[in-house]
Amino acid sequence: MDYLKLIKPRFHITFIMVILGALLFAPAIPPSLFLTLLFLYLSFNVLLYGGIYTLNDIIDVESDKKSPLKKTRPLPAGKIRISSALIFAAILISFGLLSGMLFFSAPIVQMYSIFLVLNLFYTLVAKKIPYLELITNAATHPLRFFMGALLVEGSAPYLLLFAIFLLAFGIACTKRRFEMEDGGWSARPILRFYSGNKLILLQLSALAVVLLLPIIDTQTSKILYLAVTTCYVTIVFGVYFIRPVKTFIKTLMFT
Repeated sequence: MDYLKLIKPRFHITFIMVILGALLFAPAIPPSLFLTLLFLYLSFNVLLYGGIYTLNDIIDVESDKKSPLKKTRPLPAGKIRISSALIFAAILISFGLLSGMLFFSAPIVQMYSIFLVLNLFYTLVAKKIPYLELITNAATHPLRFFMGALLVEGSAPYLLLFAIFLLAFGIACTKRRFEMEDGGWSARPILRFYSGNKLILLQLSALAVVLLLPIIDTQTSKILYLAVTTCYVTIVFGVYFIRPVKTFIKTLMFT
């Protein structure tokens, strides 16, 4: 069970972006597409990203010990040895890459590599730099949507991808607010560069751009932008006014 926690099944909800990208831009939706998505989920989300999540926890283990939200996780709590976690991460990433090469096209395998490099860059470099860490954290979400479109040899509009990025950016700001509220200052020194007002300003600015994008993009269905906007308002600002939304998002991010 502790090793399963390292894979962070609660974060697998992000695979929805891959599914949406595939279903929205597939020229047809044969039953075989769902089997392909299942294989991609196991290869990409469970294996590759499970290893990435484990590596991130290994690197963050000392700061997580100081966090009231993360100190009970398997590594900071000492339930799994660092050496064992390293072997576990190496196995997952290796099998993730190997399965990607065996079952999917070259563009998908290239996306695997991009995700691996981007996550390592975030963990080793960007996480220590204010604002860049928010941008890097958010960048993986439109890439998931894009990968879904690639899976069916489709093409996702770049402005729509940017809207999805802004949604993820707003959620990343929400996560920082939660950490600030729950004593995360000692565990994440970078939080001293933020304030509640700064984060709200960033969220409002991102929402303003999301509202502007469907006016600029005359080719993409407005329904897709409406969906992004609805998610933004519900998730990013819902945590301020709707307690069940705040509880759900907070539990998803930290437990």
